[in-house]
Amino acid sequence: MATRHGLIRDLLCLPDSSPFAKLLDLCLRSRSARETRRVHACILNSQFSKEIFIQNRLIDVYGKCNCLDDACKAARIFGLMPDPDQCSWNSMVSGFAQHDRFEESYEYFVKMYKENFFLNEYLFGSALSACTGLMDFDIGIQVYAMVSKSRYLTDVFMGSAPIDMYSKCGSVACSQDVFSGMIERNLVTWNSLITCYEQNGPASEALEVFVRMMNSGLEPDEVTLASVVNACASLCALKEGNALVDMYAKCSRVSEARRVFYRMPVRNVVSETSMVSGYARAASIKAARFMFWKMKQRNVISWNALIGGYTQNGENEEALRLFLFLKREST
Repeated sequence: MATRHGLIRDLLCLPDSSPFAKLLDLCLRSRSARETRRVHACILNSQFSKEIFIQNRLIDVYGKCNCLDDACKAARIFGLMPDPDQCSWNSMVSGFAQHDRFEESYEYFVKMYKENFFLNEYLFGSALSACTGLMDFDIGIQVYAMVSKSRYLTDVFMGSAPIDMYSKCGSVACSQDVFSGMIERNLVTWNSLITCYEQNGPASEALEVFVRMMNSGLEPDEVTLASVVNACASLCALKEGNALVDMYAKCSRVSEARRVFYRMPVRNVVSETSMVSGYARAASIKAARFMFWKMKQRNVISWNALIGGYTQNGENEEALRLFLFLKREST
């Protein structure tokens, strides 16, 4: 206890606020609201309680601690600041957006704009996230109009935010227009448009956009696959789902094939056989065998996939045994 009191006493006699900033960085890494409050209490009793740099750090950390009460604390700190700067406003807009308090986030964005502060890509991103959360098309158009007049219109990292916003508001045409107007696109941008079509329709367009993305040389991630499989499900497109599993299996990308396979609402002998073949190619012969014997229906291709898998992996006796078993089953 004495050591702790001594530490607090030392903190209160610091020549500058950098140790408090480092402590707040640790709180941020651990996302510990409790520790943030303790550091805040020390700051209030120090000569740095009115320093704008340390107040901004407090607002930022409270805003990122995933606690509604702490977002309120950030607002109180901001309200007591005599002259909040650019960083202070940024933290308020983004902090409320991260806590799903979209109205407050947008309100601070508007106030910031009226105060003639500089609006950067992060602020526009937070404001568009707020519009997405509010599903307010009219406000979204206004914010995007501001983006269009800024230097961030062609920023690839900004591109997905308006696509998401228009998508949530049900305006597929506007999402497509934003996408089509982009000079450069990344995986997040493509995912946003695929998800837009998957959620709003037509689902067939989601598959077409996916094919175009693959042709552009980008590799799909978990978000892509989830949207594509959902689109297949809504279309009852078992054929497309099977093709996706087969494509990954033939490329020995078993983890991607497995993710698509287990997301499919309906599977058949084709998708199951593709998994047997994929496991065998990746030398996961036990998994291939397990999948094979779990199949309710098998065809010649299924049997050949496992027999070939045994041969490829040097298990020739197992391959012969399975072949003889197949012959007995056929007679």
